[in-house]
Parts: sequence; C-alpha cells; structure tokens
Amino acid sequence: KCLDDVMTALYTDFYKKQGRGFTHEEFIGVCTEMAGKDMNSFFDNVIFSTKPLDYERIFSQYGLSLKDENAGKTVAWSGVVSSRGNGKTTISNIYSNSPAVDAGLSVHDEIIAINGWRVDGRLEDHDAKYGVNDSVEITYARDGKIYTAKLTYAKSTKVAYKLTKADPENELQKAWLGN
Repeated sequence: KCLDDVMTALYTDFYKKQGRGFTHEEFIGVCTEMAGKDMNSFFDNVIFSTKPLDYERIFSQYGLSLKDENAGKTVAWSGVVSSRGNGKTTISNIYSNSPAVDAGLSVHDEIIAINGWRVDGRLEDHDAKYGVNDSVEITYARDGKIYTAKLTYAKSTKVAYKLTKADPENELQKAWLGN
C-alpha cells in the first residue's frame, strides 16, 4: 500500500460516501489501516514534532550514507544575505539569532565599509576573511543616515549534506530506486 491508496480511500470513504472532508484523526486512522500497524507514533514523532529527524539512521536502512561535509568545520558567519546593485551592497535578508541581528543590522541597510575598508561586493563574500569570534566594525546607511555597528562573527550553522551509496546491493535501495 502507498500514499495513493490512502488518498483514494479518503476520497471514497469521506467525500463520495459522506460528502465531507476528513479530520486529522481519520487521516491517521486510514494510514494505520493501509500500513497494517499503528501510525500514531509516526505522526507524533515525525509530522507533528519539531524534533530533528534521524536521517542517517533512515538512509542507512537503504544502504545509503548521509554526511554533513561541514561537520567539524568552524567557518565564520555573519547571518547576512546581501545583494549588489547600482554600486551598493544592500542587505536583502538576515537570519534570526545571527550576529547581524545582534549588531542591530536590518534588511535594506546599505553596507558601506568593514573596518574602514569600502565594501565592493556582497557582505557574506567577506566572511571567509574572518574567524569565529572575530569582531569587525560595519559602517552602514539606513534611511540616509550613516551608522557603525560592531559585528562579532559566529560559527556557521550551514550544512552541506552528501548522500552516497554505502551498500549498492541493498534490497530496499534497489526496490526504492528501481535497480
């Protein structure tokens, strides 16, 4: 059985027969029926939870290896996404709980200089020049007024996942990928 079977059963049992939609509980009930086992813990732990999923364990069952190539690296990060246009570097996005937020920077601020040196590219292109916990003075303009702020770089939270075949003879992998 698959999700298509679940959706067909929901359509038939609830819409066609009863002329209505279905509740979360009814959806889980049909999933339980199709799977042949109780699906409540799956929904509680995977769908309705904010806990991180154990992707490494899940993929390993299929003979696949999932690795974060950034694990263990200490790359400096400002938390800024900027763009360059009309000779200006402008902040287009700032990540929550980032060094940029702590420094008081905002979206649409024009970044003028770092430590007194004119910025002629995107701000994040300068991140590699600095280490974690390094502080820089950012000169920026907001609504026509010039400001300075101290930005202290933090460890990057970026991930770079790589999925590789650890066991090409894995039966679940063959069934999933059709090999």
